[in-house]
Amino acid sequence: MNTNAQYGSQTFTVLEYLHGKVADFTVSENAIISVMADRGIDPCESFADVETKEKMLCYADLLRYIYLSPNMTKSYSQTNGNWSQKEGATQLSIEDKKKILAEMRRLYAKYGEQEMIPMPKPSIRMQAHGMMLNNPERRR
Repeated sequence: MNTNAQYGSQTFTVLEYLHGKVADFTVSENAIISVMADRGIDPCESFADVETKEKMLCYADLLRYIYLSPNMTKSYSQTNGNWSQKEGATQLSIEDKKKILAEMRRLYAKYGEQEMIPMPKPSIRMQAHGMMLNNPERRR
């Protein structure tokens, strides 16, 4: 990889890098830019000018976005004569979500960042069995 992040006359930006990292998932450019803004990174900034830690934490944030998104997205198609356009549906399996969660947790742990995944609330169930009515000492 070119260390100055120049390809021809074009600079490889952090936005392009992150877009490539999540290309297999349905993530809008606005979502990527929002994650970058939360981290204080300019989308037009050169890939080489941003620390690896910041890029990887943005990537982890995008994985969190994907993890918390619905498992299935809709699809649609349009046709008009010989012209047609299709966008397919995607579905994340439980295994996909587990892999995303593992990678996200690994990145947050590597860079010492608090994990930002909502955990299920623990539930405690209590069952009352009376007031020790079967205890022989209580029957006196």
